[in-house]
Amino acid sequence: MPIDLALPPIQQKPANPPETRTSRVNAWLAEVARRDPVTAAQVIGDALAATNRVSMSDSRRMELAESYWTHAATLWPLLERTVLAASHPLAGAALEAAKAALTLAQELSIAYKHLLASEAGKRLSLGGARLAAALIHRCLQCFARVLAMSYQSYSPVPAHTWHDAHAVYAYARERGLQLATIPGDPNEATPERTYVQALLLALANPYGFLPGQFGIVLAYLQTHAQSVKLTDVQPVHRLAKSVAIVPVGHDFPPFSANKGGAVEGPRLYLLTFDLAIRLQEELRVIEGGGALPDGVGRDPASRAAYTLLLRRLLRQ
Repeated sequence: MPIDLALPPIQQKPANPPETRTSRVNAWLAEVARRDPVTAAQVIGDALAATNRVSMSDSRRMELAESYWTHAATLWPLLERTVLAASHPLAGAALEAAKAALTLAQELSIAYKHLLASEAGKRLSLGGARLAAALIHRCLQCFARVLAMSYQSYSPVPAHTWHDAHAVYAYARERGLQLATIPGDPNEATPERTYVQALLLALANPYGFLPGQFGIVLAYLQTHAQSVKLTDVQPVHRLAKSVAIVPVGHDFPPFSANKGGAVEGPRLYLLTFDLAIRLQEELRVIEGGGALPDGVGRDPASRAAYTLLLRRLLRQ
């Protein structure tokens, strides 16, 4: 089945065609990686943008995308540290780091969207379900990175990000691949878990977090996302506080069902009853003097801040 994704037009005869020979690109990437992280990310992002706009075989695009992904995965944590250590509004090196990280994530998402769109349009795929699952994983991982960097830098989520995230998950669900795992992945991540974490993060008012709190919230959601259910069956108590509507086909994030709002077209429902119960129990224990989780300070101020975070998550 075709999949509707936002993609830039392909230039058949670019004035300055980019290098697309895998061996040369790999050698170039290894050289660029020796530069400072911000410069390296900027240069790599620009090169990938040019690559995303020229025609090539799917096999070549896949090889290049994976090479760029490997280097991006090394650069992103370095860029995040620069962003999180800076005061806001961002300026100077921190602002450039945020822009470079976001551009790199966006361009990688375009590379994998090209591949997924091509795969979805084939009548017969040699790669089968395994290739489709791998491309779905990569697309959703890129979207999650775009969202995280947007929230951490307090910048708007780029246009089409939510539309494409919804579309990719819907495609995975229709193909029965939403629970597929990638062989060798130590986290046993699935498309559904990655997508649900992004939905929960959006519902938690991420622009309201202080820089040091974002990582704690993200780790919490990664740990407890499996207690949330995503379904296409409208719940009986659809206006309950613990139900969120996922607007498939639209370019905006999920929203709480009790906030109302009409949405045309298909939708999914995120049921967070079990997560709400877990949050309430953890609040009860911590407010009673119980131990805080690893990574949270043991001083009274840290306890108060973590308690406030849990309350904000509970109000999502």
